[in-house]
Amino acid sequence: MRKEIISSETEGKSKSVPKHIRLGFWALSLFILILVGLSAYQTLSKLREDRQNQEKFAFDFWNSGEDSVVFNSELTPMKERLIDGILVEQGKENRFPVAVMIENHVDARPQSGLSRASLVYEAPVEGGITRFMAVYADYGMIEKIGPVRSARPYYLDWVKEFDALYLHVGGSSEALEKIVSYEIEDLDQYYLSRFYWRDKARNAPHNVYISGELISRALRDQGLTERIGVFKPWKFGSDTEPRDLSEVPEDLVISFSTPDYEARWKYDPDSNAYLRFQAGKPHLDEEGRRITAKNVVLMYTPIRVIDEEGRRKIKTIGSGKAVLFRAGEFFSGEWRKPTRGTRMRIYVNDEEAVFLPGSTWIEVVSETFDIRY
Repeated sequence: MRKEIISSETEGKSKSVPKHIRLGFWALSLFILILVGLSAYQTLSKLREDRQNQEKFAFDFWNSGEDSVVFNSELTPMKERLIDGILVEQGKENRFPVAVMIENHVDARPQSGLSRASLVYEAPVEGGITRFMAVYADYGMIEKIGPVRSARPYYLDWVKEFDALYLHVGGSSEALEKIVSYEIEDLDQYYLSRFYWRDKARNAPHNVYISGELISRALRDQGLTERIGVFKPWKFGSDTEPRDLSEVPEDLVISFSTPDYEARWKYDPDSNAYLRFQAGKPHLDEEGRRITAKNVVLMYTPIRVIDEEGRRKIKTIGSGKAVLFRAGEFFSGEWRKPTRGTRMRIYVNDEEAVFLPGSTWIEVVSETFDIRY
Protein backbone atom coordinates (compact mmCIF):
# COMPACT_ATOMS: atom_id res chain seq x y z
CA MET A 1 0.00 0.00 0.00
CA ARG A 2 2.82 2.37 0.91
CA LYS A 3 4.56 1.50 -2.32
CA GLU A 4 1.48 2.41 -4.36
CA ILE A 5 1.14 5.76 -2.63
CA ILE A 6 4.80 6.64 -3.24
CA SER A 7 4.49 5.57 -6.87
CA SER A 8 1.43 7.76 -7.34
CA GLU A 9 3.05 10.86 -5.81
CA THR A 10 6.14 10.38 -7.97
CA GLU A 11 4.01 10.11 -11.11
CA GLY A 12 2.12 13.36 -10.29
CA LYS A 13 5.34 15.29 -9.78
CA SER A 14 6.75 14.09 -13.09
CA LYS A 15 3.73 15.56 -14.96
CA SER A 16 3.78 19.02 -13.32
CA VAL A 17 5.36 22.00 -15.22
CA PRO A 18 8.07 23.92 -13.36
CA LYS A 19 7.00 27.39 -12.20
CA HIS A 20 9.68 29.30 -14.12
CA ILE A 21 8.60 27.65 -17.40
CA ARG A 22 4.97 28.52 -16.79
CA LEU A 23 5.88 32.15 -16.09
CA GLY A 24 7.92 32.30 -19.29
CA PHE A 25 5.04 30.93 -21.32
CA TRP A 26 2.62 33.55 -20.00
CA ALA A 27 5.17 36.33 -20.55
CA LEU A 28 5.67 35.21 -24.18
CA SER A 29 1.90 35.08 -24.75
CA LEU A 30 1.47 38.57 -23.33
CA PHE A 31 4.29 39.89 -25.54
CA ILE A 32 2.69 38.40 -28.67
CA LEU A 33 -0.68 39.94 -27.75
CA ILE A 34 0.98 43.34 -27.30
CA LEU A 35 2.65 43.07 -30.74
CA VAL A 36 -0.64 42.11 -32.42
CA GLY A 37 -2.41 44.96 -30.67
CA LEU A 38 0.21 47.51 -31.72
CA SER A 39 0.08 46.28 -35.33
CA ALA A 40 -3.72 46.56 -35.41
CA TYR A 41 -3.59 50.02 -33.85
CA GLN A 42 -1.04 51.24 -36.42
CA THR A 43 -3.14 49.84 -39.30
CA LEU A 44 -6.30 51.50 -38.01
CA SER A 45 -4.44 54.77 -37.45
CA LYS A 46 -3.12 54.68 -41.02
CA LEU A 47 -6.62 54.04 -42.42
CA ARG A 48 -8.04 56.85 -40.27
CA GLU A 49 -5.27 59.22 -41.42
CA ASP A 50 -5.88 58.34 -45.09
CA ARG A 51 -9.60 58.96 -44.72
CA GLN A 52 -9.02 62.28 -42.94
CA ASN A 53 -6.58 63.37 -45.65
CA GLN A 54 -9.07 62.45 -48.35
CA GLU A 55 -11.88 64.33 -46.64
CA LYS A 56 -9.65 67.38 -46.10
CA PHE A 57 -8.54 67.32 -49.73
CA ALA A 58 -12.12 67.09 -50.93
CA PHE A 59 -13.14 69.97 -48.66
CA ASP A 60 -10.22 72.10 -49.89
CA PHE A 61 -11.07 71.25 -53.50
CA TRP A 62 -14.66 72.36 -53.39
CA ASN A 63 -13.61 75.60 -51.70
CA SER A 64 -10.76 76.34 -54.10
CA GLY A 65 -12.38 75.73 -57.48
CA GLU A 66 -9.82 73.19 -58.69
CA ASP A 67 -10.85 70.95 -61.54
CA SER A 68 -10.82 67.60 -59.86
CA VAL A 69 -10.30 65.82 -56.55
CA VAL A 70 -7.03 63.89 -56.53
CA PHE A 71 -6.50 61.66 -53.52
CA ASN A 72 -2.84 60.96 -52.79
CA SER A 73 -3.33 57.63 -51.09
CA GLU A 74 -1.86 54.19 -51.59
CA LEU A 75 -5.42 52.88 -51.17
CA THR A 76 -6.72 54.86 -54.19
CA PRO A 77 -5.35 53.84 -57.62
CA MET A 78 -5.16 56.85 -59.92
CA LYS A 79 -5.78 57.17 -63.66
CA GLU A 80 -5.34 60.02 -66.14
CA ARG A 81 -8.72 61.48 -67.07
CA LEU A 82 -9.29 61.39 -70.81
CA ILE A 83 -10.73 64.85 -71.25
CA ASP A 84 -8.11 66.92 -69.39
CA GLY A 85 -5.28 64.64 -68.24
CA ILE A 86 -5.95 65.21 -64.53
CA LEU A 87 -5.32 62.24 -62.24
CA VAL A 88 -8.56 60.94 -60.77
CA GLU A 89 -9.68 57.82 -58.93
CA GLN A 90 -9.66 54.73 -61.09
CA GLY A 91 -13.09 54.26 -62.61
CA LYS A 92 -13.68 58.01 -63.03
CA GLU A 93 -11.21 58.58 -65.84
CA ASN A 94 -13.75 58.15 -68.64
CA ARG A 95 -17.04 59.56 -67.40
CA PHE A 96 -19.72 60.46 -69.92
CA PRO A 97 -19.17 64.18 -70.68
CA VAL A 98 -21.85 66.86 -70.76
CA ALA A 99 -21.65 70.04 -72.86
CA VAL A 100 -23.52 73.11 -71.61
CA MET A 101 -24.23 76.28 -73.59
CA ILE A 102 -23.40 79.19 -71.26
CA GLU A 103 -24.08 82.72 -72.36
CA ASN A 104 -21.76 85.69 -72.08
CA HIS A 105 -24.08 88.65 -72.59
CA VAL A 106 -23.23 91.45 -70.16
CA ASP A 107 -26.58 90.83 -68.43
CA ALA A 108 -25.63 87.18 -67.91
CA ARG A 109 -22.52 87.95 -65.88
CA PRO A 110 -21.13 86.63 -63.67
CA GLN A 111 -21.62 83.07 -64.85
CA SER A 112 -21.87 80.09 -62.52
CA GLY A 113 -19.83 76.90 -62.65
CA LEU A 114 -17.70 78.06 -65.58
CA SER A 115 -14.44 77.68 -63.66
CA ARG A 116 -15.20 73.97 -63.10
CA ALA A 117 -15.29 73.04 -66.81
CA SER A 118 -12.59 70.76 -68.19
CA LEU A 119 -12.82 72.30 -71.65
CA VAL A 120 -14.42 75.54 -72.91
CA TYR A 121 -15.05 76.72 -76.47
CA GLU A 122 -15.64 80.48 -76.87
CA ALA A 123 -17.06 81.59 -80.21
CA PRO A 124 -19.00 84.63 -81.47
CA VAL A 125 -22.75 84.61 -81.97
CA GLU A 126 -25.06 87.47 -82.99
CA GLY A 127 -24.14 91.09 -82.34
CA GLY A 128 -20.48 90.43 -81.56
CA ILE A 129 -21.45 88.65 -78.33
CA THR A 130 -19.54 85.48 -77.50
CA ARG A 131 -20.97 82.28 -76.08
CA PHE A 132 -19.31 79.44 -74.22
CA MET A 133 -19.76 75.73 -74.64
CA ALA A 134 -18.41 74.27 -71.41
CA VAL A 135 -17.64 70.55 -71.33
CA TYR A 136 -17.73 68.84 -67.94
CA ALA A 137 -16.51 65.44 -66.80
CA ASP A 138 -16.70 66.20 -63.07
CA TYR A 139 -19.98 67.94 -62.30
CA GLY A 140 -21.58 65.96 -59.47
CA MET A 141 -21.11 68.55 -56.72
CA ILE A 142 -21.53 71.73 -58.78
CA GLU A 143 -24.54 73.52 -57.33
CA LYS A 144 -25.19 75.93 -60.21
CA ILE A 145 -24.20 76.09 -63.90
CA GLY A 146 -25.33 78.84 -66.26
CA PRO A 147 -27.02 80.92 -67.43
CA VAL A 148 -27.84 78.26 -70.01
CA ARG A 149 -28.63 79.62 -73.46
CA SER A 150 -29.55 78.50 -76.97
CA ALA A 151 -27.78 76.24 -79.47
CA ARG A 152 -25.95 77.22 -82.65
CA PRO A 153 -24.96 74.85 -85.48
CA TYR A 154 -21.17 75.12 -85.24
CA TYR A 155 -21.09 74.09 -81.57
CA LEU A 156 -22.71 70.79 -82.57
CA ASP A 157 -19.59 69.72 -84.46
CA TRP A 158 -17.64 70.04 -81.22
CA VAL A 159 -20.35 68.20 -79.28
CA LYS A 160 -20.01 65.28 -81.70
CA GLU A 161 -16.30 64.97 -80.86
CA PHE A 162 -17.39 63.55 -77.52
CA ASP A 163 -20.91 62.28 -78.27
CA ALA A 164 -21.70 64.27 -75.15
CA LEU A 165 -25.06 65.09 -73.59
CA TYR A 166 -25.95 68.55 -74.96
CA LEU A 167 -27.63 71.05 -72.61
CA HIS A 168 -29.23 74.20 -74.04
CA VAL A 169 -32.38 76.34 -74.15
CA GLY A 170 -33.82 76.03 -77.63
CA GLY A 171 -31.73 77.28 -80.54
CA SER A 172 -31.73 78.49 -84.11
CA SER A 173 -33.91 76.48 -86.51
CA GLU A 174 -30.79 75.13 -88.24
CA ALA A 175 -29.25 74.03 -84.95
CA LEU A 176 -32.43 72.28 -83.80
CA GLU A 177 -32.72 70.40 -87.09
CA LYS A 178 -29.10 69.28 -86.92
CA ILE A 179 -29.41 68.09 -83.32
CA VAL A 180 -31.93 65.56 -84.64
CA SER A 181 -30.07 64.61 -87.82
CA TYR A 182 -26.72 64.28 -85.97
CA GLU A 183 -28.44 62.04 -83.37
CA ILE A 184 -27.10 64.10 -80.48
CA GLU A 185 -28.09 63.15 -76.94
CA ASP A 186 -30.20 66.21 -76.24
CA LEU A 187 -31.41 67.90 -73.05
CA ASP A 188 -33.29 70.92 -74.40
CA GLN A 189 -34.85 73.02 -71.64
CA TYR A 190 -37.85 73.74 -73.87
CA TYR A 191 -38.95 70.11 -73.62
CA LEU A 192 -37.25 68.94 -70.43
CA SER A 193 -37.70 71.96 -68.18
CA ARG A 194 -37.90 69.78 -65.04
CA PHE A 195 -34.13 69.49 -65.09
CA TYR A 196 -33.64 73.29 -65.05
CA TRP A 197 -34.78 76.24 -62.98
CA ARG A 198 -35.08 80.00 -63.42
CA ASP A 199 -33.37 82.29 -60.95
CA LYS A 200 -35.89 84.96 -59.93
CA ALA A 201 -33.05 87.32 -59.04
CA ARG A 202 -32.25 87.70 -62.75
CA ASN A 203 -34.26 88.80 -65.74
CA ALA A 204 -35.21 86.38 -68.51
CA PRO A 205 -33.73 85.10 -70.74
CA HIS A 206 -30.52 85.31 -68.69
CA ASN A 207 -31.74 83.23 -65.76
CA VAL A 208 -31.88 79.52 -66.68
CA TYR A 209 -29.65 77.23 -64.64
CA ILE A 210 -28.87 73.58 -64.02
CA SER A 211 -26.88 71.77 -61.32
CA GLY A 212 -24.72 68.70 -61.07
CA GLU A 213 -27.46 66.92 -59.16
CA LEU A 214 -30.01 67.65 -61.89
CA ILE A 215 -27.56 66.53 -64.58
CA SER A 216 -27.11 63.23 -62.75
CA ARG A 217 -30.89 62.87 -62.47
CA ALA A 218 -31.28 63.57 -66.19
CA LEU A 219 -28.67 60.98 -67.09
CA ARG A 220 -30.54 58.45 -64.95
CA ASP A 221 -33.95 59.29 -66.41
CA GLN A 222 -32.59 59.26 -69.97
CA GLY A 223 -30.98 55.86 -69.42
CA LEU A 224 -27.45 57.25 -69.80
CA THR A 225 -26.02 56.45 -66.37
CA GLU A 226 -23.83 53.64 -67.68
CA ARG A 227 -22.54 55.58 -70.70
CA ILE A 228 -18.85 56.42 -70.87
CA GLY A 229 -16.79 58.72 -73.05
CA VAL A 230 -16.09 57.43 -76.55
CA PHE A 231 -13.50 59.99 -77.63
CA LYS A 232 -9.74 59.72 -77.93
CA PRO A 233 -7.73 61.94 -75.57
CA TRP A 234 -5.18 64.56 -76.44
CA LYS A 235 -1.57 64.09 -75.40
CA PHE A 236 -0.80 65.38 -71.92
CA GLY A 237 2.62 66.08 -70.46
CA SER A 238 3.92 66.90 -66.99
CA ASP A 239 3.06 70.05 -65.07
CA THR A 240 6.27 69.79 -63.03
CA GLU A 241 8.86 70.25 -65.76
CA PRO A 242 11.35 73.09 -65.06
CA ARG A 243 10.65 76.27 -66.98
CA ASP A 244 12.39 79.57 -67.61
CA LEU A 245 10.72 82.26 -65.50
CA SER A 246 13.30 84.96 -66.22
CA GLU A 247 10.87 86.77 -68.52
CA VAL A 248 7.12 87.02 -68.03
CA PRO A 249 5.41 86.72 -71.44
CA GLU A 250 3.10 89.37 -72.81
CA ASP A 251 -0.64 88.92 -72.32
CA LEU A 252 -2.83 87.34 -74.97
CA VAL A 253 -5.56 89.85 -75.89
CA ILE A 254 -8.55 88.96 -78.09
CA SER A 255 -10.98 91.69 -79.19
CA PHE A 256 -14.05 89.85 -80.43
CA SER A 257 -16.02 93.07 -80.94
CA THR A 258 -16.63 95.82 -78.37
CA PRO A 259 -14.58 96.30 -75.18
CA ASP A 260 -17.27 94.38 -73.27
CA TYR A 261 -16.15 91.29 -75.18
CA GLU A 262 -12.43 91.69 -74.97
CA ALA A 263 -10.78 88.59 -73.48
CA ARG A 264 -7.32 88.79 -71.95
CA TRP A 265 -5.19 85.89 -70.74
CA LYS A 266 -2.33 86.68 -68.38
CA TYR A 267 0.29 84.07 -67.55
CA ASP A 268 0.80 83.41 -63.83
CA PRO A 269 4.19 81.74 -63.14
CA ASP A 270 3.24 80.71 -59.61
CA SER A 271 0.38 78.47 -60.77
CA ASN A 272 1.80 77.83 -64.26
CA ALA A 273 -1.61 78.79 -65.60
CA TYR A 274 -3.35 81.63 -67.43
CA LEU A 275 -5.68 84.02 -65.62
CA ARG A 276 -8.66 85.23 -67.63
CA PHE A 277 -9.79 88.85 -67.74
CA GLN A 278 -12.96 90.05 -69.44
CA ALA A 279 -13.90 93.65 -70.25
CA GLY A 280 -10.74 94.73 -68.45
CA LYS A 281 -11.58 92.97 -65.15
CA PRO A 282 -10.67 89.60 -63.64
CA HIS A 283 -13.18 87.03 -64.87
CA LEU A 284 -14.78 85.47 -61.80
CA ASP A 285 -17.61 83.00 -61.29
CA GLU A 286 -20.68 84.08 -59.38
CA GLU A 287 -19.16 81.99 -56.59
CA GLY A 288 -16.04 84.18 -56.67
CA ARG A 289 -13.72 81.60 -58.24
CA ARG A 290 -11.12 82.90 -60.67
CA ILE A 291 -11.39 81.48 -64.18
CA THR A 292 -8.05 80.04 -65.26
CA ALA A 293 -6.71 77.69 -67.90
CA LYS A 294 -3.64 75.51 -68.15
CA ASN A 295 -3.83 75.72 -71.93
CA VAL A 296 -5.27 78.36 -74.27
CA VAL A 297 -5.69 77.72 -78.01
CA LEU A 298 -6.32 80.28 -80.72
CA MET A 299 -8.30 78.50 -83.40
CA TYR A 300 -8.24 80.64 -86.55
CA THR A 301 -11.08 79.88 -88.95
CA PRO A 302 -13.37 81.70 -91.42
CA ILE A 303 -16.34 83.38 -89.69
CA ARG A 304 -19.05 85.18 -91.63
CA VAL A 305 -22.50 86.64 -91.02
CA ILE A 306 -25.24 84.73 -92.87
CA ASP A 307 -28.52 86.53 -92.15
CA GLU A 308 -30.17 89.74 -90.97
CA GLU A 309 -30.19 88.44 -87.40
CA GLY A 310 -26.40 88.46 -87.44
CA ARG A 311 -26.04 84.70 -87.10
CA ARG A 312 -22.64 83.28 -87.96
CA LYS A 313 -21.33 80.46 -90.08
CA ILE A 314 -18.05 79.12 -88.71
CA LYS A 315 -15.81 76.54 -90.35
CA THR A 316 -15.25 73.71 -87.86
CA ILE A 317 -14.25 70.79 -90.10
CA GLY A 318 -11.00 70.73 -92.03
CA SER A 319 -7.88 72.56 -90.87
CA GLY A 320 -6.50 76.01 -90.16
CA LYS A 321 -3.97 78.04 -88.25
CA ALA A 322 -3.69 77.50 -84.50
CA VAL A 323 -1.56 78.86 -81.66
CA LEU A 324 -1.15 76.96 -78.40
CA PHE A 325 -0.30 78.88 -75.21
CA ARG A 326 1.17 76.69 -72.49
CA ALA A 327 3.53 77.24 -69.55
CA GLY A 328 4.31 80.83 -70.57
CA GLU A 329 5.22 79.93 -74.16
CA PHE A 330 3.30 79.86 -77.42
CA PHE A 331 3.58 77.41 -80.29
CA SER A 332 2.29 78.16 -83.77
CA GLY A 333 0.79 75.27 -85.65
CA GLU A 334 -2.41 73.94 -87.15
CA TRP A 335 -5.76 72.59 -86.01
CA ARG A 336 -7.14 69.56 -87.81
CA LYS A 337 -10.59 68.00 -87.67
CA PRO A 338 -11.19 65.68 -90.62
CA THR A 339 -14.81 64.80 -89.84
CA ARG A 340 -17.60 65.83 -87.50
CA GLY A 341 -17.14 62.81 -85.27
CA THR A 342 -13.36 63.03 -84.93
CA ARG A 343 -11.55 64.98 -82.25
CA MET A 344 -10.00 68.30 -83.20
CA ARG A 345 -6.25 68.15 -82.60
CA ILE A 346 -3.45 70.69 -82.60
CA TYR A 347 -0.23 70.04 -84.48
CA VAL A 348 3.08 71.87 -84.12
CA ASN A 349 5.78 71.12 -86.70
CA ASP A 350 3.53 68.32 -87.92
CA GLU A 351 3.66 66.62 -84.49
CA GLU A 352 0.61 66.40 -82.25
CA ALA A 353 0.83 69.06 -79.53
CA VAL A 354 1.25 68.14 -75.88
CA PHE A 355 -1.07 69.84 -73.37
CA LEU A 356 -0.65 70.37 -69.65
CA PRO A 357 -3.13 68.49 -67.43
CA GLY A 358 -6.01 70.78 -66.51
CA SER A 359 -8.58 73.00 -68.14
CA THR A 360 -8.24 74.17 -71.74
CA TRP A 361 -9.95 77.13 -73.42
CA ILE A 362 -10.33 77.20 -77.19
CA GLU A 363 -10.80 80.72 -78.52
CA VAL A 364 -12.47 80.55 -81.94
CA VAL A 365 -11.30 83.60 -83.90
CA SER A 366 -10.99 85.03 -87.37
CA GLU A 367 -7.98 86.65 -89.04
CA THR A 368 -10.04 89.88 -89.05
CA PHE A 369 -10.13 90.04 -85.23
CA ASP A 370 -7.74 92.27 -83.31
CA ILE A 371 -5.45 89.77 -81.52
CA ARG A 372 -2.25 90.63 -79.70
CA TYR A 373 0.37 88.45 -78.00
